[in-house]
Amino acid sequence: MTINRNFYQINDSITAQDLAKSLGTTLLSGPTDIKINDIAAFDQAAPGSLSFQASPGAFDNYAPAGAIIITNAACASLVDGSNACLIVDHPRLGFAKALNFLLGDHFDKNTTDKGGVSASATIAASANIHPSATVMSGAVIGPDTSIGPNVVLYSGVEIGRNCQIGANTVLSYALIGDHVEIGAGCIIGAAGFGFEMTENGAVKLPHLGLVRIDDSVSIGSGC
Repeated sequence: MTINRNFYQINDSITAQDLAKSLGTTLLSGPTDIKINDIAAFDQAAPGSLSFQASPGAFDNYAPAGAIIITNAACASLVDGSNACLIVDHPRLGFAKALNFLLGDHFDKNTTDKGGVSASATIAASANIHPSATVMSGAVIGPDTSIGPNVVLYSGVEIGRNCQIGANTVLSYALIGDHVEIGAGCIIGAAGFGFEMTENGAVKLPHLGLVRIDDSVSIGSGC
């Protein structure tokens, strides 16, 4: 897992020390000046990647180097010294807070021009867009694709050629192939349900993925 820069923007000037301060922990081992340039699953953590791990056994199968790892005291002694190690009581909760600190996104609800279509969207000349549709900045619509009434395409969404997008459908964080049919009233790419429970209630865990729909897929209405 790495973040997709079409949809997510990371402040890559933040160091491990900066993140430790934001999380309210002074328990930081290893290099403090590593800059965070990506977010990855633990078993894919590369130099500069932020990850988390709460299970000591995970280190039997993978040993990251040069990463920033949010972990607990039980795992801290297992982390290679080349990594920056932020020690917290609840690593998954710390990771959720770190994501909220690090990430923004490219959604700008005000980046549509008259008619609801942003001038910075890339739209093929043969595409057909209903006048009531909204197409935000950075969206891409391929040749011979039809966008129905009241459809909303958020920033960064890409749709291939000869697709049919039904009325009132909302697409975000999505890459759509060619010859795809999506029925009316579908919502694709909205955030899922992810929380870390604490003594003070639920903390939302940001979702960093996207939806990828390959060629010649048909999705019914109301999905």
